Amino acid sequence: MPDKDSTGAGLPPAPARLSPETQPPLRLREAVILGKFIGVYCRNIHKTTGRICPECRQLQEYALRRLELCPYDPKPACRRCPTHCYAPDYRARIRRVMKHSGIHFVLRGRLDWLIKYFLLTRMTDRGALNRWRRQGGSPATEASLSS
Repeated sequence: MPDKDSTGAGLPPAPARLSPETQPPLRLREAVILGKFIGVYCRNIHKTTGRICPECRQLQEYALRRLELCPYDPKPACRRCPTHCYAPDYRARIRRVMKHSGIHFVLRGRLDWLIKYFLLTRMTDRGALNRWRRQGGSPATEASLSS
């Protein structure tokens, strides 16, 4: 029986976890960057030390699950993706995280993280959207993901 997400839509079972054996290197890099962004947000907004709070942990798990299940290869930036898989409340939360952490990295001189993130999304967006258009406008099927 598929899991239910917060929108009530059924989801296929999650893959093992993001690992070099199950995911392409660019997705692993995006997962690391996502973790850094959520960690900065949690430390600054929720004033946590060490581990992130349960609310941010839930957001991180949700975002990683969406990253694992993304049917596009390479994965486009979520804001440019033709399929919006985030529930509206999670989408608003991740936008707040990205905005806060992006500003934080700019002010702290961590432009390398931002450059990597934006170069990664620029490089992958065009390829994913072109492949999506060539496939007749439909994302890759689950069968093609499992092979």
